[in-house]
Amino acid sequence: MKRKVITIVAVLLAALGISACAEKKKDEPQITGKVTEAPAYQNNLKSISPSAYSNVKGIPLQPGTYISIIGKSTGSAYWNEVEKGVEQATKDLNKELGYTKEKKIKVAYNAPSEVEDIDQQVNILDEELARYPDALAIASIGLDACRVQLDLAEENGIPIISFDSSNSHNSILSEVSTNNDKAARTCANKISDEISEAGNILIIAHDSGSGTALERENSFKDEIGVNDGTIKIVDTLYLDKINEIKKEIAISKNQALKHGETEVTAESISDEEVLAYYLDKHPEINACYTTNVLATKFALEHLKALDKIQEIAVVGFDGDKEILEAVANGEIKGVIIQNPFGIGYATVVAAARTVLHMGNEAKVDTGYVWVTAENIEDEFIQSMIY
Repeated sequence: MKRKVITIVAVLLAALGISACAEKKKDEPQITGKVTEAPAYQNNLKSISPSAYSNVKGIPLQPGTYISIIGKSTGSAYWNEVEKGVEQATKDLNKELGYTKEKKIKVAYNAPSEVEDIDQQVNILDEELARYPDALAIASIGLDACRVQLDLAEENGIPIISFDSSNSHNSILSEVSTNNDKAARTCANKISDEISEAGNILIIAHDSGSGTALERENSFKDEIGVNDGTIKIVDTLYLDKINEIKKEIAISKNQALKHGETEVTAESISDEEVLAYYLDKHPEINACYTTNVLATKFALEHLKALDKIQEIAVVGFDGDKEILEAVANGEIKGVIIQNPFGIGYATVVAAARTVLHMGNEAKVDTGYVWVTAENIEDEFIQSMIY
């Protein structure tokens, strides 16, 4: 009998021990063998400064808030990444706030189908203002563009921020973009190293009027001007004025025509001939600086066609597949790769903050990386390439 009692007590104690152990294990973190991986875009968010614009914490928007974001273009690798950043920030906001279905925050990204189509951008802006968004963000094609529309937005109490490219309107509350001044100065120093601090540079600018193009051109010139004069900028080719340049070339060619020869028209002049015209005018050119993906592709394509790509050191902004292949094989010496995903994400955060009248930084820097043949395979660089 005594043994039975002892046995029963032992079993009960053992059972209690197992139960306590199970309860303890229930409260402890369980190791499953799975490692939670950070999202693929995490490096893009880490590059944003201030860091408050890299997440959606502490932004209690009301259900159904509508934010309108208007870019410069659709369809390109760069603007596709901007749109992806916008979509991810919107998804994160709704998840953070627990909004579903009709309560969801709505963020619309719209842009012209053609690159730098300012008329289409104005039409999109008119349509969006008719929807009375709670906040508006715009990547202006021109520095002074859309003044009438932005005046109207201001009159209706719609807060406005700019992204990717500046707008001079006095109602802009914040700008989300690459630090173009710093990036352009990086290019100036890199190109100086490439030509051993002696040479002559042609600038190819994507346009003559946008805030982005002007800042990248002026900061580059300013940094080059710091040297002792052994490096000179001999000319600037503006791609938005290329038709005017073709007219000049046609006039020049027609003046040299002999009797009976057919006159040359501006329409018959190719882009390649335009670049050849500048190189003939300045045969001492040994370097080229480009201000965006259009300008970089223009330089790459036509310098190769003219068999000058090995003679002229090219550095500049942006990279699609073709440009990055040219960087990898040394045809282009280096490019600034921006953070369009980060620009899209931080733009949503900045716009959301304006809705709630939260403080906003005047400038939000989304970061960039300098890419060359030597570092293009680095893990961090690869994570930033779009």
